[in-house]
Amino acid sequence: MKKLVSALLVLVLIACNASAVSAQQIYGETLRSPVGMDISGFSTLDFDQNPVDGSIFQNAALTVINFWETGCGPCISEMPIFQQAHEHYCSTPEADVQVYTVLYVGQGSTVSEGISLLQNYTFGKLIIDGVLSEALDATEVMPGMLAFPETILVDSNGIVRYHHFASYQSYSELQSEIQQWLTQVPPVTPVDPPVSADGDANADGLTDVTDALLCLRAAMGLVTLTAEQIAHCDMDGNGSAAVTDALAILRIAMGLA
Repeated sequence: MKKLVSALLVLVLIACNASAVSAQQIYGETLRSPVGMDISGFSTLDFDQNPVDGSIFQNAALTVINFWETGCGPCISEMPIFQQAHEHYCSTPEADVQVYTVLYVGQGSTVSEGISLLQNYTFGKLIIDGVLSEALDATEVMPGMLAFPETILVDSNGIVRYHHFASYQSYSELQSEIQQWLTQVPPVTPVDPPVSADGDANADGLTDVTDALLCLRAAMGLVTLTAEQIAHCDMDGNGSAAVTDALAILRIAMGLA
């Protein structure tokens, strides 16, 4: 069974330990880190029981993930900082940052209590799963001992790029770390959904005789279509607008297909 402690308590233990040379060592053991781990395979639920998985990382250049548990005072105290970050980056989507918290469940930390504690916050609220638990386990301050809170910054590929031990004391501290890492990760380039071969050559939302005629004119070399128009016309999937495509579109327009 893992022991849960406040990261603040760990820092106090370090300060009281004469042999400790920095906050990165405790009883001679270097603090572990999940940096470099791939957590894109996680699949869990949010507090509303909606499924959420690693595809969320593709929505932003950088994702802030805060691990917490309900019995951790410092965890609760820093939630307004994450809410401020969430509101800031929602109002400036070009900054390409999203914010989530992940609730550790066990040893008295329950989903129902988590929902109650965070009911006034609007950032993403997830329940820990196996993959996210592995990332949290990688922060153990000593074998079998987890300290809360812990925060990681994850890039758009789901790779952990940074690990922050203990709570944030201010919003500026969190924002400073985010801005530092934003300069080191590439921005997410939106990918347009593939165009379906629906016969709508003129992109007016309808598939009718005019689309069939346009495709036929293109097949005869009388007009030149854009790549998007060809994709709409390419009913047989051979990469071009041909007479057979025009006939297929005409059948759709006549209600025969």
